[in-house]
Amino acid sequence: MANGDRFFGPYGCSGANKGTGSAIFVQLDFAPQWVELFNTTAGGSLFWNKEMASDTGYLNSSSSVTLTPVVNENVTVMANFGTLANIPLIVQNVYNLVGPAAGPMLIIPDGSTPSPGQVAINLANGVMTFNGVDTVSSVRVSYATRSATGGGGGAFINTGGVTPGSNGFTIGTNATINTLGQDIVWNAGR
Repeated sequence: MANGDRFFGPYGCSGANKGTGSAIFVQLDFAPQWVELFNTTAGGSLFWNKEMASDTGYLNSSSSVTLTPVVNENVTVMANFGTLANIPLIVQNVYNLVGPAAGPMLIIPDGSTPSPGQVAINLANGVMTFNGVDTVSSVRVSYATRSATGGGGGAFINTGGVTPGSNGFTIGTNATINTLGQDIVWNAGR
């Protein structure tokens, strides 16, 4: 993802920004219920949800919490189910490779029943569920995973975190996440 990219889905949005060291407003078409931030240059993550005050969050400064791109993994689908090799954090696209419904698929949240042309993805275990009408047998999936080789759940911070708004959120000034020129990847949920 490039600076300023945003990918909207039915239950949220993912995107990327370059760190500035100053507060960064991310415009969305909804008020987020939760936000995850990842500094993919130096490592570190921050989680905020609507139960927390503005400008706060749980910060994990471990350099081991980073995103690792997994590009174009081919997955075999049997009986309308397929499983990714890694646990996904951000799924960018799913492309049906064969059959009459070959082409891009609309990603919907796990727990929803896919209609033709849709795929539900469980982000906890990487299982994808397809509609039987599509007769999917092979897909190519582009996604990123979180590499978690250490670190803990994070410490609560009172300043420099996430501030929600009615149409987006502000990335605070915490130096672990928002450092000039470093890459920030984020997820925001409705």
